[in-house]
Amino acid sequence: MSCRTMAPLPRMKSPKYAFLWSPFALVTVITAIACGVDLDPADAPTQIVFNPTATNESGGAEPTNTPVVKPTHPPPLPTYPEGVLEVKGDGRWLNSEPFKIADKTAESKVVLVDFWTFTCVNCIRTLSFLREWHAKYLDRGLVILGVHTPEFEFEEVYENVKDAVERDDIQWPIVQDNDYDTWRSFGNRYWPAKYLIGIDGQLLYRHFGEGAYVEAEHAIRDALTEAGWDASDIPIGSVNDPERDPTANRVTRELYAGYQRNYSQSGLYAGQEEYYIKPDVTREYEDIGLYTP
Repeated sequence: MSCRTMAPLPRMKSPKYAFLWSPFALVTVITAIACGVDLDPADAPTQIVFNPTATNESGGAEPTNTPVVKPTHPPPLPTYPEGVLEVKGDGRWLNSEPFKIADKTAESKVVLVDFWTFTCVNCIRTLSFLREWHAKYLDRGLVILGVHTPEFEFEEVYENVKDAVERDDIQWPIVQDNDYDTWRSFGNRYWPAKYLIGIDGQLLYRHFGEGAYVEAEHAIRDALTEAGWDASDIPIGSVNDPERDPTANRVTRELYAGYQRNYSQSGLYAGQEEYYIKPDVTREYEDIGLYTP
């Protein structure tokens, strides 16, 4: 499962379930391999990739797609001051008139906030699950709110976002967050990131990246039940994590044109030193014929 984060460096790899890692380990991973953008270092968004692996009997790592319904020891969720988990700024809306999260929770609605951007492949991979949840639970008290926080300048253009929303058949409300107002209000650092807000305005569940879809749906159903809605007659999904080629031993990082994002204070991000030996020089390369189709 994959996603983008806010950190001063390139995109990062993380474990399948963040709650299995210590806070120190998670921060280390984010800091080590997150990819940067032209923002203040404390706010530079990047992408993280959660690796869907498990430990086998011999102690090695192997791919797994076994659904984990609920975490055994989830980390404690933060408590937010009133009004923090809210739409901020004056971004344009699609599929809805502007509204506040507090307006929906006051109607006993549960709000699932999804931070995304339309070129993030990891966000795109989650859309089918969001479409399924929207169809299942729209009439049972769930409001999905997509907060479109761009990574690149062309993602700030309303027409481009509108085209993506139409192309990907996104029917839930979308609000543009070009200035990162809502992103910062949530203290978010990831694309995609999901925050489930209950009728008391507090966070009930959160997940960064792809995967944990069964877990997330259980959290949605629990929140709806607590809010007084009945979803017991709706079948729950069975796909918890994206499938991965069992022969793959790593997840491919994002590829950037040019060297601006391939270099950072931590060193080379691209991982291909032969192609990024030195900026601003002309180099000739020879095909040594290692590729076999």
